[in-house]
Amino acid sequence: MNAIEAIDTINSWRRILVEGPPKAIDLMLQTVEKRLDEKGWKRCPEIEAKMARFPHSTDRFRCFESGPQNGPQLMLGLSRVSERRIRGGTYSLISASEPIDVAGVVDDVIKNVISASASDLGLKVTAPRLGYASQVPPKTMAALYGFSDFAAGTWPLSLEMNRAWQHFVATACRDGAAFDVDELMDWFVANGWSTDAARQLRDRFLSEAALIAEYDEE
Repeated sequence: MNAIEAIDTINSWRRILVEGPPKAIDLMLQTVEKRLDEKGWKRCPEIEAKMARFPHSTDRFRCFESGPQNGPQLMLGLSRVSERRIRGGTYSLISASEPIDVAGVVDDVIKNVISASASDLGLKVTAPRLGYASQVPPKTMAALYGFSDFAAGTWPLSLEMNRAWQHFVATACRDGAAFDVDELMDWFVANGWSTDAARQLRDRFLSEAALIAEYDEE
């Protein structure tokens, strides 16, 4: 593994997506905590409290600190973005370490804790990502995550889902985001939409973005 591959492995933590029935998701979080505890990782209630943006969502975040003895010390977070979905959350270094060493720890947790726990419960694990042809600022990416997690493959969209969609489109236009059309469609498919629904979402985005651009030029 070279340095570039190491950085991509570390960043892949944020792309993890686990999907399944709510009760199975509950069990998976318990299993993940148990397996991490066996590896020396501990929950961080102080960090979890700071990350909980809403007073009634204290169970939404899981943050763990540790790492191998004489190796990188990390904080890794998991976010339960809906009853049926978990995403890899924030991460940070506790001690200065080489990217290749950090990547080894992240890769071990992904393969031997997250993926293994999900597999035992029959849950789906993916890592949706936009390719390098798309240039997407952080605020637009956050809005796309928000829409994808809220709608989660539903078609047609409900009124509330349409509001999340409109927020995503408006944010993308405001940020000047540049999506590769094939990568955007692949994103929708990877996040649960059928090929036909993903194509309609892609085309709708292009149409609405063009209308906003035309209006702004007047």
